[in-house]
Amino acid sequence: MPEDPIPVYVSSDDNYVVHLCTLIESIVENTRARLHFIILVDSLSDKNKSIIIKVCGDHQVSFVNVEGHIKDAAALPATCEHISIATCYRYFIPELPFKYKKGIYLDCDVIVRGDLLNLFEFPLGDNYIAAVEDTLRIKRIGGEALSRYFNSGVMLMNIEKMRADGISAKLYDTTIRLADKLKYFDQDALNIVLSAKAARLPPKWNAISPIFRKALSWSVYTKEEVSQAIYDPQIIHFTGPDKPWKIPYGPTAHPWTPAYFYYLSHTPLAFEREQIIKKFDPAKCFFGYWKRHINFFARIQYFKMRRLYSKNLKIYSEGK
Repeated sequence: MPEDPIPVYVSSDDNYVVHLCTLIESIVENTRARLHFIILVDSLSDKNKSIIIKVCGDHQVSFVNVEGHIKDAAALPATCEHISIATCYRYFIPELPFKYKKGIYLDCDVIVRGDLLNLFEFPLGDNYIAAVEDTLRIKRIGGEALSRYFNSGVMLMNIEKMRADGISAKLYDTTIRLADKLKYFDQDALNIVLSAKAARLPPKWNAISPIFRKALSWSVYTKEEVSQAIYDPQIIHFTGPDKPWKIPYGPTAHPWTPAYFYYLSHTPLAFEREQIIKKFDPAKCFFGYWKRHINFFARIQYFKMRRLYSKNLKIYSEGK
């Protein structure tokens, strides 16, 4: 067990506080080590800060206005108006007033089923980060060749090395220089700067939505690794449209949606579930999927995932 708490960095605002609290609750329930939640914000109400602190329980929490610490962060929106500065806050993690040598960054649209201590202890070696390979096959961005393309929603960060090598400035400069060529914005910039020194995490640490929708030939991982990511993920990443607050139930719901609502139910914002359900139009969602993906409901993978959804619905409705 590490002497210092594990630093967990997350970016959020008032619009995402429900999902942030759900994420934090999932971490607290499953991690045996002490934690330091570092919430990177632009603006967050005092009411929501109080709720977040309550969910963190006995663990340490810090709210950091990145623009207040990093002058370049404040300049970015004026330079690239089509890029939200909030998506780029993680660039500046090595420059924040915390002297951690390593830390974990998580997007807000994930939940954690595993112990983050196991992720924290993954050997980084001389790499800047460790991350899971994305299913996107991108080998070049704006003339820049990539050694690989990782999903940046979950990263174990070698903060000490990133700080020493001035990575924050390199990420900022890359975003400015290639702004019009970055389809996935901050993720593209992170790959350009970091992919050559990025260790490969097992996919169970960032189970992204495409692996549940269709059978993939994910050449960098074994069938066993992909199977574990699907049926026993340590971190579930609700990428794209497959988010529980967009599709809370029904034949197109993500198979791990019940886990999201289980952790939400343990937060002070549990009442939000009813609002999510009320806004959902299952028929519109169903026919929208049918129109966009005509073969979606004929795939063997679809029926496998419906069975997984049913299994999870039973498990999580019974309190695990």
